[in-house]
Amino acid sequence: MPAAPVVPTATTATTATTATTAVAPSAPRHDPARPPGGAAKPAPRRLLGWAVLSLFALALLWLVFSLWTAGQATVAVGALALGGSALWVYGTARSMAWKYLFPGIAGMLLFVAFPLVYTVQIGFTNYSSSNLLYEDRARNYLLEKTVVDEAQARPFTLHAEGNALRLKLMPADSGEAVTSPVLVSPPLDLKAGAPRRPVALQPLGSTVLGEPLNLRQLVALRSSLQPLVLQLQPQLPGQLADLQTIRYAGLREFGRIEPLWQAAAGGALRDVASGTVHTPNRNSGFF
Repeated sequence: MPAAPVVPTATTATTATTATTAVAPSAPRHDPARPPGGAAKPAPRRLLGWAVLSLFALALLWLVFSLWTAGQATVAVGALALGGSALWVYGTARSMAWKYLFPGIAGMLLFVAFPLVYTVQIGFTNYSSSNLLYEDRARNYLLEKTVVDEAQARPFTLHAEGNALRLKLMPADSGEAVTSPVLVSPPLDLKAGAPRRPVALQPLGSTVLGEPLNLRQLVALRSSLQPLVLQLQPQLPGQLADLQTIRYAGLREFGRIEPLWQAAAGGALRDVASGTVHTPNRNSGFF
C-alpha cells in the first residue's frame, strides 16, 4: 500500500512563519527631502522654495505691522493667523490633503465666518451714518458748513464783450422798494480763472451790454465763478463805505455766505443763528 501523506503540524507551520519573518527586510526610513515614491528634490529647487517662503513671510510681517500701526489690531491678528497657516501648510506640512483643503477652509473663514462675527460685533456698538467721523473731523465738517442769506441774494447775468465777460448784478429781490442800483463789473477773463482779489463793481449807468449767456454757458463757467468775490460799493451818497463782499451762491445769484457754526473755547461749537454753545459729549459721541 502506498504511504500516507505527511500532514504538517502546527509546530512546523509556526516555525516556518517565524523563519520567514526573521529574514524579511526592514522598511527604509522616510527621508524628508525625498517625496514618497519619488526622487529627492535638487538642492537649487529646495533653496528656491525656501527663498519664496522667506519673501512671503517678510511680506506678511510687513502687512501685519502696517495694520497694527494703523489701529486695526483685530485685522492684524487675523491676517497673521491666516498667513501663518498658509506658510505652515505649504512650507512644512507633508500631507498633500491639507494643501488641497486649505484654500476652501480659508475661503469659508474669510467670506463666511469673519463677516458673521464682524456683524455681531458691530451690533454692540453705536456704528451708524451719524457716528462715522472722529471728533476733530466732525468739528471741521461743521465749521465748513455755510448758508446763503437769501434776503440779500442778488441775481446776476453774464454778458460777452469781445474775449472777456462782464457780470451784471441786479438788486436784491427782498419784496421791498428797490433802492440798490444795478451794478456791473469790469471785463473779466473767466476762461483763465477767477481774479485773486475781490472785483469792485460800478453802477451800470449808460454801459451797453450784449446778450446774456444762456444756462448751458453758465454751467461751463461754474468752476471759474465759484471762487469769484464781488465787492459792493456804497449804496447812498454820503454814507460811509460799506465794502461788503458777496460770493457765488448758485447758477443765478451771488449773495452773502455766512457760517452756520463758530469755534468756541474747549472744542465747543456755537450756533451762529441762535448763539447756543454745544460742547462735545465724548460718552454719547455728539455735541
